[in-house]
Amino acid sequence: MSNRSALREVERLSQRMGLGSRGRGISDGALSHLLGLSHPDDFEPMLVASVRDAYRRGELRHPDFSEPWAAIDGKYSTLDHHCGGWGQKFFTADASDVYWRVGVLRAVLITSPGRVALGQFPMGPVQTTDTDPEKIKHTGEITNLPPFIAKLRQQYGDLVRNFTLDAGLWSKALYLAMDVSGFGLLCGLKENKPELHAEVARQLRIDMAKFAPQAESDWESSSRGKVRRRLWRTTKLDGWLGWHNLRQAIVVEQTTRDSDGKETVELRYFVTNATTGNLSPLQLLRLIRLHWAIAVPVFWDCN
Repeated sequence: MSNRSALREVERLSQRMGLGSRGRGISDGALSHLLGLSHPDDFEPMLVASVRDAYRRGELRHPDFSEPWAAIDGKYSTLDHHCGGWGQKFFTADASDVYWRVGVLRAVLITSPGRVALGQFPMGPVQTTDTDPEKIKHTGEITNLPPFIAKLRQQYGDLVRNFTLDAGLWSKALYLAMDVSGFGLLCGLKENKPELHAEVARQLRIDMAKFAPQAESDWESSSRGKVRRRLWRTTKLDGWLGWHNLRQAIVVEQTTRDSDGKETVELRYFVTNATTGNLSPLQLLRLIRLHWAIAVPVFWDCN
């Protein structure tokens, strides 16, 4: 609940708060011991109550968005044991050894000032004849997403009704079902949906050649150099091959300029059931960047 990424930081916080024996703080060793004695279920109700209270007080609202958006993503650890039956068994490429992968889905309120972690959902092993680790991962995420969203809705109500999802987390059936259920969706799109990806890329590359970008960021510093992002969108794909309420298809062109002035361009595609009136091009660009930003720091906070 401290929103710190390490026990040592929590220890320093407890010192400033005057906690522990004679107000000297609580050592990271003592904190680690206490956490080891505790069960995650002891903390989850506290997290939910804290987030709900903060949202009611207006502390988690984003000035650029009228409604909250939550990002869901997968996080995995590779282990040498089955983790009490939760691990998915794999063989190394030469079949000489065995390892297990344990995964959780995690939800983050990305339109809150601190990108608050909402919770996580452990994913057990998938029963499948596939041997490709990426396909098994995709199956596990899609299988576990609906019960995780149901759990979040039970805990948070309408605070979680709009979601951003990575390309591997959704299928056509899931997109259509969530749309019918009234959820807002912004989904990454890659080659694992080949027909839709090809058509979205074809339509948007025509627009990129004809029109100026509808939203554009300034050049910003990053670990790889200077980065600029530009966005185009189209509304021409609603209903294409049964993709109902695919109201916007989006491409983000990311240009990275290194210290020698060499530029690298990447194109990333997205689809959403949000109307053009609900999410403007600039809001779409900001929402996509908020989703990208969750990967490392929020997972540490959730840990």
